[in-house]
Amino acid sequence: MRLKSLHIYPVKACRGVDLTAAKVLPRGLEHDRRWMIVDKAGQFLSQRNRPKLAELTVSADDAGITLHFNKTEHRADIPMGQRLNVTVWKSTVNALAADKAINAALSDWLGETVRLVYMDAAAKRPTSQDWAPGHETSFADGYPVLVVNSATLDAVNDYIIASGFNPVTMARFRPNVVIQTDEPYSEDKWSSVSIGDVALDLVKPCTRCQVTTLDPRTGAAKPQPVIAALQKLRMSSDRRNKGVLFGVNAVVRRSGRLQNGQSVTING
Repeated sequence: MRLKSLHIYPVKACRGVDLTAAKVLPRGLEHDRRWMIVDKAGQFLSQRNRPKLAELTVSADDAGITLHFNKTEHRADIPMGQRLNVTVWKSTVNALAADKAINAALSDWLGETVRLVYMDAAAKRPTSQDWAPGHETSFADGYPVLVVNSATLDAVNDYIIASGFNPVTMARFRPNVVIQTDEPYSEDKWSSVSIGDVALDLVKPCTRCQVTTLDPRTGAAKPQPVIAALQKLRMSSDRRNKGVLFGVNAVVRRSGRLQNGQSVTING
């Protein structure tokens, strides 16, 4: 069993970045979902209602991010000074507001007034007290790290192919850590994973939405029956966590550095 791939999404809801190595911090992989685009009311934007965000590519470094849209490169350095209360699901986060130039460019591209915000160390967002008390997360949907099993995708694709459609890629599910195994659904029995110096506690199966039906490069809806496959194969039986499942939400018990190809130890 090994670490197959690593992925981050520097701006929530925008394109992912594939990595060969990553530093794991208490709020998740370094640079993962530390930025977010919000509407004029401070509400986060998602591909659920803004599929165009799938076209926005991002690269991140310690000083900020570089965004590519409208065939143009735009730089956003980590802002200082002005803070803004923003909402991501049920959380209100006091984040740093990016400068007017990048906000104007994004607003023009999306056709509405939006702002780019950054989560610095002072911006706090706790994880669920029911599933993971005592931890913090980024602008991710709810938890610092999403761990998935490669064999589970293979099983889902077997169903999709048998239904007469083309298989889907792992990018549909926006994972952080992909573990290579030969046993589909074995993640249901994992309580934690150790990879090198890093230890992750798996706290909650991840319920999925219609974003899995969108092309991860364009945001266009595709006919592959992803949700139908998950309804057949991966429907939750837990009343606290209703819906279809793919992947497991995790919190960081021990930080460190990950490298593709590392051996993975599973604790049941």
